[in-house]
Amino acid sequence: MPNEQLTLKIGGRDVSDEFYCDIIHLEVEMDRDAATVFNLNLPLKHGDGKWSFVDDALLSPWAEVEIHLGFENDMVEVFRGFITHIVPSFDLDLSKGFLAIRGMDVTATMDAQEKLKAWPNRKDSDIAREIFSEYNLEPVVAETETTHEETVSTIVQRETDIRFLKRLARRNGFECYVEAGKGFFRPPEFNRHAGKVLAFHFEEESTLMSFKATVNATRPLTAKMFQLDPLSREERAITAEEVEWQALGKKGALEQFPDPDLRGMRVVRDGVAAKPEQMRTLCQTLVNENAWFVEVEGEI
Repeated sequence: MPNEQLTLKIGGRDVSDEFYCDIIHLEVEMDRDAATVFNLNLPLKHGDGKWSFVDDALLSPWAEVEIHLGFENDMVEVFRGFITHIVPSFDLDLSKGFLAIRGMDVTATMDAQEKLKAWPNRKDSDIAREIFSEYNLEPVVAETETTHEETVSTIVQRETDIRFLKRLARRNGFECYVEAGKGFFRPPEFNRHAGKVLAFHFEEESTLMSFKATVNATRPLTAKMFQLDPLSREERAITAEEVEWQALGKKGALEQFPDPDLRGMRVVRDGVAAKPEQMRTLCQTLVNENAWFVEVEGEI
């Protein structure tokens, strides 16, 4: 049976064999809605008035980090980003001291500066491509239809680049994330090739070390949005209460919670939409996301 392998690069260089031997703990956390992060623990060894790794120039803030896992001929990049936190923990018992190195993918730089910027005469997809390219990410962007003309509805950014893109993605029913040097701005893909089956307590075929599922019955399954048309001054009212995303279990949310009074309803107040179609998409996205009422996390 082939052995699992790990490759770790810091500052563009492979770390030494001695470095690998000193690793106490290395964890990469991947989340559907958040940045990918890593946590690396190293021992603090004391000698000649110095502590190991603390003054190592290799482990400096904003140093680039790459982590690959897999087998000899099948390595997969699981992290590419930067060191963002360095936390030495000292103890009188030298065996308990350690140095924690934490980092985040490129969204760390995309979330560094809040900006006030107008984006006239562009589609949301145009903006996504432009911002991803600024961070040397390959844009994987689905086309959006509406061009926001300056005379009608100029898009204004009042947040960091990644938060801005996530806001635009949400109103289009898209997902927005960074992975393996690419920036994604597109509808969720449900027909992608499935990975290896996740098995727990399945003898030699087990692939999970831990597994936790949470059923949340309080997520609202009806969404409404109200807005005044900027030209006609007429009130727009949109309601979404049907689920468009496919159910991943035996029962969908509407079947699981048949009583309408227990499904919950939310009025969307924090969304920005220039046209009724965008209002409808924003409400529908909220219902679709909430219909996935089971959340799962685990350790591979």
